[in-house]
Amino acid sequence: MFDDQPGELWWQCGKDDSGFEHFASREELERRYDEEFQRLRDLEILRSAFLRIDGEISHQWPPAE
Repeated sequence: MFDDQPGELWWQCGKDDSGFEHFASREELERRYDEEFQRLRDLEILRSAFLRIDGEISHQWPPAE
């Protein structure tokens, strides 16, 4: 992670659907995470996901047992 940016989002679903984005705000990171999470779930191709904020997992899918 870069010192001047609080977060990054990375995803890959095969060779044609991938991305890596840097975010200057936590709010923007969370918004984009939610967008990509829902998009990949809707396509039924999401295997797993997590969002870590300040070293703590704030969202995990599938949920930990």
